[in-house]
Amino acid sequence: MVHEERCCAWRRKRPVVHPQRALDRREDSSRRRDNAPLSIGPGRFRVRRSPGHSSLGSIPAIRHFIAGNDMNFVDTHAHLDFPEFAGDLPEVLQRAGDAGVTRVISIGTDLESSRRAVALAERHAGVFAAVGWHPGHASESTADFRAELRALAAHPRVVAIGECGLDYHRLPSRVGAGGPDDDEAVKARQRAVFEQQLEVAAELGLNVVIHTRDSWNDTIAQFAPHAGRVRGVFHCFAGGPRELDDVHRLGALVSFTGILTFKNGANVRAALAGTTPGEYMLETDCPFLAPAPHRGQRCEPGYVCLIAEMAAQVTGRSVEAIAEETSRTAEGFFKGLRAS
Repeated sequence: MVHEERCCAWRRKRPVVHPQRALDRREDSSRRRDNAPLSIGPGRFRVRRSPGHSSLGSIPAIRHFIAGNDMNFVDTHAHLDFPEFAGDLPEVLQRAGDAGVTRVISIGTDLESSRRAVALAERHAGVFAAVGWHPGHASESTADFRAELRALAAHPRVVAIGECGLDYHRLPSRVGAGGPDDDEAVKARQRAVFEQQLEVAAELGLNVVIHTRDSWNDTIAQFAPHAGRVRGVFHCFAGGPRELDDVHRLGALVSFTGILTFKNGANVRAALAGTTPGEYMLETDCPFLAPAPHRGQRCEPGYVCLIAEMAAQVTGRSVEAIAEETSRTAEGFFKGLRAS
């Protein structure tokens, strides 16, 4: 069985459902903001508990450490337009910058969310946008939305199409809302929505951000015919070495989230150990999937540094090398991404 159950769940209109099965309950703790500052040791990020600080804590020390080591991170997948950030987005972005995250890609999940992502990219110098239609919202799409997607994707701050793909986690039969025929209808609609986005990406010379959940084989099969014209990143990668091989055969990339830090993320760490620089990127998928020790709380772009620390431990490389390599990979994958 493919270990993809921890990938980002689609956002329903209200409320936002946490993506992890183990945390798939709407609890207040998932929206708490952590008060742990980040202290810096030699070549390491360490979290210590201390009241009265922001979630990234000792900002001057972080800024000095980042500047001294010339480290710049890219959060390649964030949902900055989600309601979790409505009250303090400027502060969230400030903390990200202070932690060395110089660029954040805000990901659209339908046309309206994509418009919001573009608007955020217009307002904030370090924010870029990806525009697309999440498979979890496929039933809400029009029969043909390619013209609208092309128009959005023409914006100079748009760097990719997505997120798009297939998601079978909440098929009608799984949630008591139908049977096999209903499942097939949902799958067919998701395939059509995915296909339109792959077509637009190829036309415009943009790469795609791919979401897959409980649908690995079908996602690979649908993307494969397009792999020669469009490159993909399998975001929120939660598979193991076998799934990583599937990705590599298509010339695609993977992106690692806070799952990399979870106790039950051994298969993901094993996959990372089998990569080389240039084959993966880092993301938070915020507000979901906060890395340890903040798991279950609201995630934010500044936590990329914690994911990078685990990546450094797994690969035996320095945090500085991870930052430089993953940022360079992101610049090569996302058309128009540039240092701000």
